[in-house]
Amino acid sequence: MRIGGLILLIGVMAVVAGCGGDDGGAPCSYGGRTYPVGAVFPAGDGCNSCSCTASGVACTELACAFDGGVDADPASCAAAGGCPAGPTCDG
Repeated sequence: MRIGGLILLIGVMAVVAGCGGDDGGAPCSYGGRTYPVGAVFPAGDGCNSCSCTASGVACTELACAFDGGVDADPASCAAAGGCPAGPTCDG
């Protein structure tokens, strides 16, 4: 939803990996790293965050804002019939 030039994103939390358990203090593993219960860390997509809880890793599920960039991957350019004016496709 756009409000006065700002984009309002509504997110939810989702348990994406089990950790913790009955002891409530076991660390969580996410993205090859280990985090203590209570830690907040980036989800890796540039706009969401995760936290380690006693029942698992919980991450927001926000729709990431489009940055206006152009996908200049050669396969994408070929499928689209070429890149828009400006960027060029290498490959």
